[in-house]
Amino acid sequence: SVTIIDRELIRASGARELYEVFRLVPGMNVAKTDGNVPAVAYHGTKGRDSRRMLVMVDGRSEYLPGLARVMWNDIPVSIEDIERIEITRGPNSASYGANAMTGIINIITRDPRDETGHSAQLRAGNNGVRDGRVSTSHHWSHAAMRASASRFADDGFEEARFIDEAGDSKTLEKANLRVVFELQDEATLELLAGVSQTRQD
Repeated sequence: SVTIIDRELIRASGARELYEVFRLVPGMNVAKTDGNVPAVAYHGTKGRDSRRMLVMVDGRSEYLPGLARVMWNDIPVSIEDIERIEITRGPNSASYGANAMTGIINIITRDPRDETGHSAQLRAGNNGVRDGRVSTSHHWSHAAMRASASRFADDGFEEARFIDEAGDSKTLEKANLRVVFELQDEATLELLAGVSQTRQD
């Protein structure tokens, strides 16, 4: 079984963060563990340690073997950079190798050749939501570039009542770059880079 979540559906869902989108997928469990740390699991498997579900961004694995989990907060892609998400529900280890026993999630970012110009977004709301994002895209004769930087912050479910009490506020800062060079007919060279920083209280 395959589920495709395109850009229009992501926008219509109203999701702020990447992990929230997977609530639209049948059989997928989405929750927060350890305060404000998101976890995504398929068919009720152990949510914190996604050892049997492969998560990729543009074909590159985001699984951390040392922690036996996917750190959704640290994936350096904002939800506005995503073109579509392809979810294959069921075992596919024969094609993808390890960690593909329960399912595969492939997050595909927008191609720089499909957009141009600059954009800026600001969002504020309840529970201290303070989000901002800027992006730019450029085209040349045989190349295209897209770069974006974003900052997402909120106070979590509730504020700490005492000075020494730990809260669950979160701040995510991300930057993403994708460059495509057209070498010749049906041949391209791509450069992808990203960085992220997470602060939690």
